[in-house]
Amino acid sequence: MIIKEQVQGSILGAACGDALGMPTEGLSYQQIQDAYGGWVNCYKKPIHRSKKPGQWTDDTDQILLLTETLIEAKGFDVHHYRHKLVEFARKFLDGKIPNRGYGRTSRTAFRNLVNNIIPSGGNSPSCGAAMKIGPLGLFYADESLEKICEYVQLCAQITHLHPESISGACAIAVAVATATKPNSTIPEILKAGIRAAAQIEDGIAPHLKVVLKKVQNSNQPLFRILKTGFSAKRTVGICFAIISRYPTYKDAIEHAINLGGDTDSYGTMIGSILGAKYGISCIPELWLNGLEAKPYIHSLATKLYETILKVKNHYNH
Repeated sequence: MIIKEQVQGSILGAACGDALGMPTEGLSYQQIQDAYGGWVNCYKKPIHRSKKPGQWTDDTDQILLLTETLIEAKGFDVHHYRHKLVEFARKFLDGKIPNRGYGRTSRTAFRNLVNNIIPSGGNSPSCGAAMKIGPLGLFYADESLEKICEYVQLCAQITHLHPESISGACAIAVAVATATKPNSTIPEILKAGIRAAAQIEDGIAPHLKVVLKKVQNSNQPLFRILKTGFSAKRTVGICFAIISRYPTYKDAIEHAINLGGDTDSYGTMIGSILGAKYGISCIPELWLNGLEAKPYIHSLATKLYETILKVKNHYNH
């Protein structure tokens, strides 16, 4: 049975990873070293955008929206989630919600949702579905791999239709779910994620296997052997590679945010998985205390755990 510290660790771990990766997003490894004077291991003011240290991006924005949905509907309800997304999209397009870095696929989906265009999801292989999916893995941690992937598809397709996007989301959700299991090992978590990715035809499972093998057979720094990018295939592959080599939360997050590329999404997905495995105590106090809206995120994570517990108790009686 999942415990409160794991839910809090996953949600807050993702938000901290996101905020830590925000200033380095889009830069190369060398550009990060040059811009910030060496290794980044704390919140920084970005050199290329008007944000403050500790602020998070669209990744956490969407994690919180999905978490609110799971709490309000006492599980994943596709109609409830679509309704919340329509409300969010309308405010976003009207300029009432700040743009925290939404990509083209998400913006296309927002316009389609507001205009009631079906299917609403964009069709590029981005990681937008994978970055937000952690809470669903937490809620359905006791379900089968196949059942979790069914929920992932229902959730992801509203905004992301490409099979690689959905496959990446399946990989992250199941990795999070597996991480909550007592005594789960890093290899077990990653293997479960790859099996989940393989549930989707034309998905990213073959790429994940290749990347893990490449990392395991090399002693070189990751920035020399991993090709960065913003697709689900690249980002989820990088997350699995980093976790394989650096299995603790702090080490993994630091290597993720210094690698270059889609660093905020690496931090979000790694934080979701390792936060679920180790619990909130694995997150450095400096990172927690400097996080934007930390009290709200902490309370929301606690409410998610309480909702999971109530639903489980209801079905057990």
